[in-house]
Amino acid sequence: MDKKYMECIATMDLSTYNYKILLFLNIQSYTQSQIANMLGLQRQNVNKYFKELEAYGLVSVEKTEGRNTFYKAVTNLRLIKQNVKGQLKLESFI
Repeated sequence: MDKKYMECIATMDLSTYNYKILLFLNIQSYTQSQIANMLGLQRQNVNKYFKELEAYGLVSVEKTEGRNTFYKAVTNLRLIKQNVKGQLKLESFI
């Protein structure tokens, strides 16, 4: 993770679990079930966190194997949605 990416996500109003999920997904791709097991959370709660991260444009689907969907973190600042109310503009990070 580069410095500008870290500065960008640090300004977002994310929960602690959202940040933890992003840290895992910056290392490699995981399914929601794998993340739930690693964090000791119910899968339904993890699904809620993933929806929040997807709304910000911070995660995307990397691949699907059967019924398993693997997600990865989006680290390209140009792809991260910064037009969310209360957030800094993307130009300040590029």
